[in-house]
Amino acid sequence: MTSAELADRFFAIRAGAKRNEANIYGLYDEMRRVAPLWRSPWGDVYISSFDLVDQILASRTVSHAIQPTSPHGVARSTAASPIADWLMFTDGADHLMLRRAFQGPFVAGDGTLARRVAAIVDEQMSAVELDCPIDAVAQFTRAIPEKVIGGMMGLPSGDLPLLRAWSADIRTALDVGMESIAAGKARAATDLTDYFMDVLERGPAGRQVVGDFAVGELVNAVGVRAAAANLSFIAFAGYETTVHLLGSMLWHLSKRPDIWETLKSTPELAPVVVAEVLRLESPVQKVCRWALADIELSGGHTVRVGEYVVLLLGAANRDPARFANPDNIDLSQAQTVHVGFGKGLHACLGRGLATIEGASVLRWLIENIGTIAMNGSEPEWIENSSFRGFQRLPITLRR
Repeated sequence: MTSAELADRFFAIRAGAKRNEANIYGLYDEMRRVAPLWRSPWGDVYISSFDLVDQILASRTVSHAIQPTSPHGVARSTAASPIADWLMFTDGADHLMLRRAFQGPFVAGDGTLARRVAAIVDEQMSAVELDCPIDAVAQFTRAIPEKVIGGMMGLPSGDLPLLRAWSADIRTALDVGMESIAAGKARAATDLTDYFMDVLERGPAGRQVVGDFAVGELVNAVGVRAAAANLSFIAFAGYETTVHLLGSMLWHLSKRPDIWETLKSTPELAPVVVAEVLRLESPVQKVCRWALADIELSGGHTVRVGEYVVLLLGAANRDPARFANPDNIDLSQAQTVHVGFGKGLHACLGRGLATIEGASVLRWLIENIGTIAMNGSEPEWIENSSFRGFQRLPITLRR
């Protein structure tokens, strides 16, 4: 495949035209073979090999912040979109401050979070129809993460449908591209931020607590708007990514009854299965960085100062140069090898929560289900090249 042919195929799934292509991994394979660091005709630099993605994730000479002028020439007003204030788009001291403000409930070691998740899983799964065709997305893969993160954020149950709707719109805005965000077109992010601003402004000044998160000091440091923007980020990220993990986990287990049987006889392998599904179907398929200086990478590759770099996590996580069995669940694989959660200072804050939710659902399935089977009809992928998961997953859970 020539570089021009690669451009034609990749453009078809880049932020718009054919985002729900199920066989994106075949294209990733071609990218790694033809150009693991590929400068596209539209100016973005795409990196698809594990080694190169890993190096950029660990680099201190890249920026995560949405730049004052996007690589597409769109000027950004700092007030245009609250997404610009998100934890994932901050650097240095600002990033550390935000991370410390929100990490507490995710890293508490007293087992409270795991018990809360288990209770939600048991309640939701006990209502699932067994021995008949269902849509797993409609019945539980959305509802469980929604209730978990909603509970952590202190959201009334009646407001959870708002989170679901806003999350879907934000997911689309992020996929369309940074130029859209920079131009302030991510309206749902503003609406979700306004929602949390109202929550904060109704609380006692200086002692604001939103669910499990004490954010009074953060409000004093960055203001109500930036604090609310990051509450909206935690709500979005905590919900959106785990929805896709749970669906992908069911899908892979339905295709691998041997893995399912091994898991039933060895339940302690549940975290390994979760990690492997996160590798195989990374809910976040790509993240972006901006080069602050020329970066020399292995293999003679160079990222130039000012370049907009797209790290294809989904490609890196199936790189045969790094993984012996890249396209299948490998129960001998170390859980921490994949880059589905990113790496280093910007590693996903909720990675522990995602593993807890995935393992808790597996525990329920092991205890209550004999067979996981697709219904015969094709599942429907969400139309998005940045996030990967199911819009509809026809499945049967048999006792």
